[in-house]
Amino acid sequence: MLLWIFALVSLSFGLGAGIAWGWPLGLGFFLKALALGIGTFVGLILAFALLVALSAAFIDPTRPCEKDSPYYRWLTNQVMLLGVVFGRIRIHVTGLEKVPRQGRFLLVINHLFDLDPLVILRVLKDRQLAFVSKKENDRIPIVGKVMHKILCLPIDRENDREALKTIVKAISYLKEDKVSMAIFPEGYVSKTGQLQPFRNGAFKIAQKAQVPMVVAVLHNTQAIGKNMFRRTTHVHLDFLQTLQPAELTGVATKEVGDRVHRLMEQGLSRYEG
Repeated sequence: MLLWIFALVSLSFGLGAGIAWGWPLGLGFFLKALALGIGTFVGLILAFALLVALSAAFIDPTRPCEKDSPYYRWLTNQVMLLGVVFGRIRIHVTGLEKVPRQGRFLLVINHLFDLDPLVILRVLKDRQLAFVSKKENDRIPIVGKVMHKILCLPIDRENDREALKTIVKAISYLKEDKVSMAIFPEGYVSKTGQLQPFRNGAFKIAQKAQVPMVVAVLHNTQAIGKNMFRRTTHVHLDFLQTLQPAELTGVATKEVGDRVHRLMEQGLSRYEG
């Protein structure tokens, strides 16, 4: 929506300015109006980037945030849109109907590239999703602060006690109906592109919060960095299955992890070869 608004405003300004300034009608009129419109469009994009930067400047990441911010959620959705469009990312989605439209859920998904959340948030823009992500992301300028305002939770992957605190916090967010949560059970970006062993503690979030767990897989997001701005990158986001709370109750996390691992392997097998 934001891009369409910018495009319409830019085009209208270019044409309107040409008429107001008395440019003679003809091919030259339309070329000059188009050039002015493109310049206006670029200016609007830069103004929006400045808005994001200024908005982030007012965030204190040390101050606890217990409520998802509609304003920063909107900003996030617009940034994701711009990232997909200008990054030339084409997302192919299957199984979206399996993601609950009502109530909270936990999304578990494989991890191929640092920009995986961009793809996921773009597709699930209306699901109020927050990530459990590595604590290093908090230090990314602007990004870390905005993540704080949409209730993303940093996790210390090298400290089990601190990681448990994050898991408990994610459970409380789900129970209190604040946001849905997403987590990468592998814990790290896969360097090989193959599915890695899981940290099964991630599955406690859905078990303890008693919410559905959506199992999904990503394919080819690692090509985004190589292709960005040069060619279109086709990525796939497949929602495979939603496990209901009754299917998870009383089951050991290792068993849940093994089941999810098999589901993801099967989902990714369609892209082998």
